[in-house]
Amino acid sequence: MSGKKQVTVAEAVAAVNALVEKSKVADPNEGRTVVGMYLSPRGRDGSGGEVEKVIRTGPREARQYMPTVPYWNEPRLTDGKRRELEAEANGIRAQLKSPGLTPAQKIRLEQALIHIERILGKTDSGDAVDPQYR
Repeated sequence: MSGKKQVTVAEAVAAVNALVEKSKVADPNEGRTVVGMYLSPRGRDGSGGEVEKVIRTGPREARQYMPTVPYWNEPRLTDGKRRELEAEANGIRAQLKSPGLTPAQKIRLEQALIHIERILGKTDSGDAVDPQYR
């Protein structure tokens, strides 16, 4: 043998693995994400018009949504409107006691009273919207 060193397979594998680890370069963009690229507006003096890159580091923020509430779910009443509806309901109750009503008039008044009582009963019941969103 002419001065060449004998290398075992295990030593060769270890040398190759060490060389691979040594050649790995740390990724400079690790943990960073390009969120957007845009052109900045150009000013009258000629400034701007450059490409801007927005980079986020760290984890993405959780999306936050406003709770959805159907518009028909809960009426919102001011104190004045509540008093007005209660007075109207009391007036309808008084009209229902009058003996000269036709059956059609009585049905209409009962339906109007049911509608008003439904509005007054659902208001501020807490089943539709959390108090913090009212």
